Amino acid sequence: MAQIRWHGLATAAMVALLLGAGCGPQPNRAALQEGLRALDSGQYAQSLRLLQRAVQDNTSREDTALAYNGLGIAYGRLQQNDQARRAFENAARLNPRLVEPVYNLGVLQFAAGQPAEALISLEKAALLDTHTTRTLEFLAQIYRQRQEWDEVRRVLTAAQARAPQAPSVLTALALLELQTNNVIGAQALLQRALEHDAHYPPAVFNLAVVHQRHTLNPEPALNNFKDYLGLVPAGPQADQARRALPGLVQAARAAQPPSGVAEPLRVSAQELLENAGKLERAGRREAAFNNYLRAVHEAERAAQSQVLSLALRKAESLAVNDARANYELGIYYAEHKQSEPALIFLKKAVSLKDDWFDAHLALAQAALLAQELDTARVSVRQADRYRPDQADALWHLARLCDQQAALHDLAAQFYARFAKAYPADARSATARARVRALPAQGRTNQR
Repeated sequence: MAQIRWHGLATAAMVALLLGAGCGPQPNRAALQEGLRALDSGQYAQSLRLLQRAVQDNTSREDTALAYNGLGIAYGRLQQNDQARRAFENAARLNPRLVEPVYNLGVLQFAAGQPAEALISLEKAALLDTHTTRTLEFLAQIYRQRQEWDEVRRVLTAAQARAPQAPSVLTALALLELQTNNVIGAQALLQRALEHDAHYPPAVFNLAVVHQRHTLNPEPALNNFKDYLGLVPAGPQADQARRALPGLVQAARAAQPPSGVAEPLRVSAQELLENAGKLERAGRREAAFNNYLRAVHEAERAAQSQVLSLALRKAESLAVNDARANYELGIYYAEHKQSEPALIFLKKAVSLKDDWFDAHLALAQAALLAQELDTARVSVRQADRYRPDQADALWHLARLCDQQAALHDLAAQFYARFAKAYPADARSATARARVRALPAQGRTNQR
């Protein structure tokens, strides 16, 4: 059953309140602050009492919306779903731009066995939340249950545009490819997911299943299932992995070559290239691009320069008006220290999708390597516009600007904001130290 995402919300709300309150609590917001703290610590009955008082205080529409949203979460945790639904609806009515109550209402409806109503709420939440993939991934799960595969592809494509390297999104796309029997494409996506997070359990498990069911070499399946059990020792997937092990061990022994070394199955660059061509001819440009790029990496590994060159040209031909494809190519060239093409593709990516934090950050990094300091400064400023209240994003910007003396003024601003917004974060001490160490000019014009 779906769970209401209460903990992250309570933390985010507290950060916003503390920023607004300065160094200490404001008397007229005390009930709201204390109620959110109680909610964050799991004291639901106490949080109900305090948040109901905050609603009565009615300090502002925004604060009252936060209080109602907190009430909805507390009621949901106490299994009082009718009251939770009304609280979320009140929060959304008072602050139509607040994503969380709309999302939480959708989760509540789905958990109550109302998938049609949940889809309406979550589609609305997806329109409000234009930066994260949380809502889109939840929508994909519901559409998958309903076997509405075109809708699954639609929301996952949108999620991938926001987070091209997210293992959860890549894994979900791999499962979608398996629905169309595109085993090579699914395997490539799962391997990409593991390249970005080698310990992401769903990708490890599903790659094991792909090897088990679709290849003739049991060794990779055996290794992946063992890796999964090391990550997740209990649960239904762990039970499935354990049941599979004896048969795979026996099959691996029978398939072992005379040398005693079983090479894991790899899809060749040429196979990936041919599969990409089929997908392109079928009009599946995104899947084709993914396979061309995978062919590039595999050709690199195998030192097949002609295949590499062809696959790269094919990938570039599909990237013309695709922000994610341009981003991926820009990252590829940046990783290979080829600044000029990296800048070309990353600039194209942000021109096609201006509100993309990761693309602006990548462009700033590439510009610093190429010593295009004006481009780096503009890109950092643009990135800051789209994730100003996320700790990791702010930290990445501070560290990036700290690498170049010409951007130390921005680094000092980002460090100062980080230390003020996230005093409990372990990185705050470093942030404060860097503010003191950086030139005094960096402490001017702070936001």
